[in-house]
Amino acid sequence: MRILYLTSRLPYPLYKGDKLRAYHQIKYLSRRHSVTLCSLIDSKEELSYINELEKYCECIETILLKPYFSYLSAFSYVFSRIPLQVGYYYSRKMKKKIDELLTSERFDIIHTQLVRMSPYIKDHRKTPKVLDMVDTLSLNMKRRLEKEKLLMKPLLHLEYTRLQKYEADTCRAFDKVIVCSECDKQFLSYNGNVSVCPNGVDTDFFYFTESTKGSSSDLCFLGNMGYFPNIDAVLFFVKNILPLVKKKISNVKFYIVGINPPGCIRNLARKDKDIMVTGFVEDVRSYLKKAAVAVYPIRSGSGIQNKVLEAMASGTAVVATRYALEGIQVNPEEHAIMADKPGEFASRVVQLLSDAGLRRRLAINARRLVEDVYDWDAYGRELETIYASAIGLHISKSNPTKSAL
Repeated sequence: MRILYLTSRLPYPLYKGDKLRAYHQIKYLSRRHSVTLCSLIDSKEELSYINELEKYCECIETILLKPYFSYLSAFSYVFSRIPLQVGYYYSRKMKKKIDELLTSERFDIIHTQLVRMSPYIKDHRKTPKVLDMVDTLSLNMKRRLEKEKLLMKPLLHLEYTRLQKYEADTCRAFDKVIVCSECDKQFLSYNGNVSVCPNGVDTDFFYFTESTKGSSSDLCFLGNMGYFPNIDAVLFFVKNILPLVKKKISNVKFYIVGINPPGCIRNLARKDKDIMVTGFVEDVRSYLKKAAVAVYPIRSGSGIQNKVLEAMASGTAVVATRYALEGIQVNPEEHAIMADKPGEFASRVVQLLSDAGLRRRLAINARRLVEDVYDWDAYGRELETIYASAIGLHISKSNPTKSAL
């Protein structure tokens, strides 16, 4: 097949969930199909990453969309019914480029990642279309609304109500729609043509080890620190959970690992010598290897948390909230520890730090689960099946009489 693959962010480097998903999908598809990638970028520096993607793409087209213009574009949608983030990622140059590609080239299918990219081909009727929503953004926004500051609530409520309707309307415009968890599918107002295709984890890259964890009292949180659910989770942990842990185990150190930490996160390290904020790191595996426990007190967001899968693959015991484990086929107490309340969360962290045997049992079980269930190749094959279904549905809609015969 010839595939036109559309993304709002260049799918490399792999520090955001949508980038990770797109990269591994493209990598798998390139084995048997031809992929043309058309992606927005927000700086010319990103062009240095093209070489990595050229290994898997026949052609790569990028359109520069500077943040300054994106904010102006989003503002122009304030009095419309379109979600602001859809406006933020809209570019006339991108629309022109995609239209040119569809006019000059023949594609068997168009893969669009995230609702924010849907306006570019929503009205295109000639080619089968798949929308990978990744997660349901209205669910993400609803949960964020519950945790955000009072000043932000009116704007977020407006975005939530717009997203809920826009997602449902957009689903109807595509032959097939994909989300990464059953919870995301169930939250959609419309799910007649929606399939679940989870995220995977690179088990070769995130290899299993437990050799350095025996006497460690280190905790870690890995994630994009420019993302609200991660910021909220870390602040919640430091304020409400870490002090309870330190009452029992005083030499605990907490590593916050991830790109784009805002001032409120960087300040944590200035106030407490036992908190380390790394910012961007070339290889997150070293922090997973040295930490005895990975903590994920996520209280908002949606979809599957890749960072949890990566910790599980690496042999690092996990304590997480139900939101962090949502969509992952874990059995609490077998693959990971689930805790939502601060006291319970702290007590389970202390238990794991004090019990190497329990950590080892959880780590082995979690690694086995990841190997058995969360394989990118398996989900690549599922994606091909979804493409075939989309093509069949498109033919049926285009030629209803012929299809009936």
